[in-house]
Amino acid sequence: MKISDINKEILRLAVPNMISNIIIPMLGMVDIAIAGRLGDDINIAALSIGTTIFNFIYWNCSFLRMGTSGITAQTFGAGQKKECANMLVRSCWLAFLLAFVIVAFQRPIGHFSLYHARKR
Repeated sequence: MKISDINKEILRLAVPNMISNIIIPMLGMVDIAIAGRLGDDINIAALSIGTTIFNFIYWNCSFLRMGTSGITAQTFGAGQKKECANMLVRSCWLAFLLAFVIVAFQRPIGHFSLYHARKR
């Protein structure tokens, strides 16, 4: 395999990731633009607090994606298809469990988050 082929393969994998990382902040800008059109500063403040709470929960759960991708890549490279499927099942169960906990405790999480936002 030539260097140019390797570079093309890396770009083929990296470009969608770069695009998705660029789009995420753009979503926040669109949210703020829409809230700003409503004419009240409180809407932008509420959006900012809600976005911060969501991002905190979302990025704290990213360990699931990061933690399983390396192990899955190793098992796939070793040709252990059954273990790859097991990793998928375990990851899905953990994701469902986390989702259940977050939904079950959404009120306490919300009250705790907003309590600390009010203190500032």
